[in-house]
Amino acid sequence: MNHPSSTPVLRLFGETIRILVPGRQTRGAFALIEEITPIGSGPPLHRHKDEDEWFSVLEGRIEIQLDGKRSEAGPGEMLFAPRRSVHTFRSIGDVPLKTHIVVSPPRLDEFFLDVAKVWIDGPPPEPIIASLFAKHGLELLGPPIGISPDPSRTT
Repeated sequence: MNHPSSTPVLRLFGETIRILVPGRQTRGAFALIEEITPIGSGPPLHRHKDEDEWFSVLEGRIEIQLDGKRSEAGPGEMLFAPRRSVHTFRSIGDVPLKTHIVVSPPRLDEFFLDVAKVWIDGPPPEPIIASLFAKHGLELLGPPIGISPDPSRTT
């Protein structure tokens, strides 16, 4: 098993990501990923073709949007995003969000490593990111959850 201090630190999508247990160490059963997400930040709206995700909140608070519905969780709580669900999340509250994410099967760890190869001085062009999403069975569906809705706007 990897010791947390021996795993590479990836800075992608505005988050700090460490792959604590890669899928190759579990014979393809799961991967354990640690993410630290700044307040107000989170990944774009997306869908995993094959992976289930469990989010365990260690610090901060998470707001998750799952198939159009939003919920929140804090330290000691878990949220589940099943495969093929449309989801995103963001860090809310007073401190950055720190989560451990279990993903099964473990393709997400390889996705992050592939993205890190092209994320040199910042995000690569969107077509490159979209191709990596597709390569790893992910669909990029929209922007992250906004920091706060503008109450003067109507839809």
